[in-house]
Amino acid sequence: LADADTQDDRTLHAQRVADLERMKDVASLSADAKIGVRVDLAAAKENDRHTQRMAALEAAFKTKGGAP
Repeated sequence: LADADTQDDRTLHAQRVADLERMKDVASLSADAKIGVRVDLAAAKENDRHTQRMAALEAAFKTKGGAP
């Protein structure tokens, strides 16, 4: 899928994942396990959100007749 909505979500996902990775690094450097756990949870939620959004976009694309 190369439409604008898909590219926008991929960009958003990449930005969020990068932010979460930086937060995880900071938590590790400061030896704050609680923040590390919260960042892991946020990362899992973001991955779930992105997976669901991609599935919805793909389904919409197929119903528009964009796929064989």
